[in-house]
Amino acid sequence: MALSLEMLDKIKEQNRTVIDHFHSEMHGELNVPKRVLAVISYAAIDLSTSDPDHLIASRSAELYKKYFHTDLCSGMNDLITDPRGYAQKVEEYEKECAYPVEFFSTETEHFKIIIKDPVRAIEKPIVSKALLLSKHINRPDLMVLDVGSGSGRISRAIEQTLKELFDGRNVFNVFGLDLSEDNINGAKIIGGGLDSNVKYIFGDMNKMPFPSESFHFVSSATTTYLNTTHRRLLEIAEMIRVLTEEDGIVIITGPNETFQLKECCKAMVRGGFKRYLDPDRLSGSLPMGKFVRYLEKLAEIRPDVAFPSREDMARTMKDVLGADILFKYDWPITGEAGFYSAASFSVNSKTKKAMTKYIDFRESRSKLEKWRMPEFLSTGGFNPQVQL
Repeated sequence: MALSLEMLDKIKEQNRTVIDHFHSEMHGELNVPKRVLAVISYAAIDLSTSDPDHLIASRSAELYKKYFHTDLCSGMNDLITDPRGYAQKVEEYEKECAYPVEFFSTETEHFKIIIKDPVRAIEKPIVSKALLLSKHINRPDLMVLDVGSGSGRISRAIEQTLKELFDGRNVFNVFGLDLSEDNINGAKIIGGGLDSNVKYIFGDMNKMPFPSESFHFVSSATTTYLNTTHRRLLEIAEMIRVLTEEDGIVIITGPNETFQLKECCKAMVRGGFKRYLDPDRLSGSLPMGKFVRYLEKLAEIRPDVAFPSREDMARTMKDVLGADILFKYDWPITGEAGFYSAASFSVNSKTKKAMTKYIDFRESRSKLEKWRMPEFLSTGGFNPQVQL
């Protein structure tokens, strides 16, 4: 199998063009109509979003200090040193402090709004950039996983990049993993109209149903921040576990610790002013907006729902796990710390060695969780009720 070097250069240039265009939209002051629309949009979301229970938040904060470290590096050290003990702490903590958020309705129309959100749309060329760095991209058995695939927007973007590289030939395998049947069904509906061959699998990103070293490239786009802080470590560990030992690449994108929905609303109207003048689209985005605003409120008072720290993530991957940092990127404003971040890492033998106890622990549960190679799994093939 030979990829087109000419097309490789063309895709890289397309990625740069999309990113440059995005930043040209994001620069400069908002004019009065756009500023008014941003204020109205945020106010509508904020006023319709309830406040979290501060008593429960206070209790969760006390318990969290009892069970976990607040920084990612120390937490990851705990996990890879004593994975069984860490799993027990997660179980004990969550008996008293369950995940406090209900996800918004995942209708196909919501997916379409997310896909057109300029702040999220920029993830496509950034994920593509990481994919093109893979030393495995020319393999006849290339295996790619999109974690928390949702509507399949990133899964299909990866697939499209590979199709362009290989002149439309399906000489690769792209899988999406999601814990929502609605998401999987929505992704299949959208993909069915786009001649997509992405295979979607029902499963938990914190305990993936795959053997170790199943994939060459793993993406997690706007997903990690939805995980509780203590389970975020499990997701990272699982992505590394299922990656190949030599030069397997992971890319993680999403809101960081500086995220503010108010600023996100400004970015959205900068890139899609006319779109958000449509009352149907504006009302259709409300459930998603309320979900994010509630999560933002929770993140201010509950350590288990705090947004990811980009630098904490980089330190953990490099210093604790010995991974190689390929690139880091913030947006929406060029040259400034943005409220969205991307970081791509390459694993190696040192990374896998650091993960030995964790990998052994997870592999001891392979029969209980019915692990299978990705191509033999399908919707319903994994039982999320199996405990850590």
